[in-house]
Amino acid sequence: MAETGRVWTTGKGAKPQLYKRTTVSYQHKMEVLVYLDKTAMEETM
Repeated sequence: MAETGRVWTTGKGAKPQLYKRTTVSYQHKMEVLVYLDKTAMEETM
């Protein structure tokens, strides 16, 4: 299939990502929510 659009004049196009994607388990998310629920003051919410 022929490419369409403007040809790149410098570089190779998009720059590489500077960050890494991380995954967090449901269990960890639940632990954080329970911790915040126990320690947060009602006035701040």
